[in-house]
Amino acid sequence: MKNLDIIIPTFKSYKLAELLIRSFEKFKPDTLDIKYIVVENSSDSSYKTKILSLNSNIKWIQNEKATSILVGGNGSDANASGIEAGLELVTTEYVFICHCDTFVSSESFFKEIFKKAEEGHELIGTSTDPSRIKAIHQSGFLAKTSLAKSVSYYPVRVEGSMTHDVGDLLTQKCRDSSISYTCFRNTFNAPGLVEENLSSPFKDFHVDRCLDSSGNVMFMHLGRGIEKQFGRYSKPNRVYFPQWVEFCEGIIG
Repeated sequence: MKNLDIIIPTFKSYKLAELLIRSFEKFKPDTLDIKYIVVENSSDSSYKTKILSLNSNIKWIQNEKATSILVGGNGSDANASGIEAGLELVTTEYVFICHCDTFVSSESFFKEIFKKAEEGHELIGTSTDPSRIKAIHQSGFLAKTSLAKSVSYYPVRVEGSMTHDVGDLLTQKCRDSSISYTCFRNTFNAPGLVEENLSSPFKDFHVDRCLDSSGNVMFMHLGRGIEKQFGRYSKPNRVYFPQWVEFCEGIIG
C-alpha cells in the first residue's frame, strides 16, 4: 500500500490530534504517503493553522453541522456526521478511521494492518464493542473505501433503543454479505493480555492497547479523551489527559 487517507474527527482537541498525527508520521513506512483528514466537529477554527502546520498533507473540514447536533446532547450522531464528512474527501483504496485520542506506538502497526488487507479482509479493527452487535469499534479501524462509503455511520434506534452505534453497520454489512473482516487482540476485549504478554512501560499504562502478532503494543486508545481533556471525566484507576500526553511524548520525542 502506497497511499492511505486517515479520517480524524476532533472537538476542540488540538493536542490529542497533534500527538496522533505525529505518531502516524513517526512509525509509517517511508514508502507510504498519508493524507490526514481532520474533521473539527464544531465552529472552532482557532487551532486550524497549528494543525495544518504539522504536515503538508492535512485537510481540514469545519463540520459545523455537528454543532447543532451536539446542542441536542447527541455526541454519537455528531461523531457520525464527522466521519461521513471526512469520507467525502477519501480517494485511496483503503481508509483508516479513528478517534483523536488514539496513538500508534510501533512500526509494526502499518505492517500488520496492511498484511490483513492483503489477506483479503475488508474491515480490520483494533477492538470490538462488547455490547449491541459486538461490532468492530470505530475508535480505530482500516476499511476498504468502497465498503466504508456504502453504509450510514449514524446510530440505529428502534423504539428509542439504540441497536447499532456509530459505524456498527459496517460490521453488519460484512456479516450480511459474507465480507471478510477481523480484529487484532487487544486489552479492551481481553484484559488478561496485560499480565500474559505486555512489558513495561505499556504493562502498567491502563488504556486500551492493541497488540501485533508478536504480542507487542502497536496502537492505543485513551478512551473518553475529549472529556478527560476538559476535566469532565473522573473514575479511579484511569489514565488521564496529562499522563497520556506525557506518555505519548516520551514515545515520539
